[in-house]
Amino acid sequence: MHKLIAYVRSVLALKLKPYIAGRANERMYSGKPDPVQNSAQGKTRDELASIANVSHDTIAKVEVIEAYADDETKESLKTGEISINKAYGDIIREQKRAEIVGALEDIKIAKQKKRWANTT
Repeated sequence: MHKLIAYVRSVLALKLKPYIAGRANERMYSGKPDPVQNSAQGKTRDELASIANVSHDTIAKVEVIEAYADDETKESLKTGEISINKAYGDIIREQKRAEIVGALEDIKIAKQKKRWANTT
């Protein structure tokens, strides 16, 4: 039997998220007292992690990857060429880099406006 890679199991489990979250909302808004919570009725993320046989942190990382990674990265994950941690780390580093560049641009614009205001 061929074993599915953690990334693929996680992506498949995430497809169940709307259903599992909906069930949780139904329980929450049913007006019934909360039953004693056991591990099977934990947070949606925990339930998805259990389904995929990965940690809840892995499910959270795969959500970020699915939202921000390019198709090439996703294919590399499906084949096991790169790890979930590597892909996630690359995305986070790129987001931080973009934030820094944006902040530097804001500073540059503010300085230009200040100079312009001083010359008029």
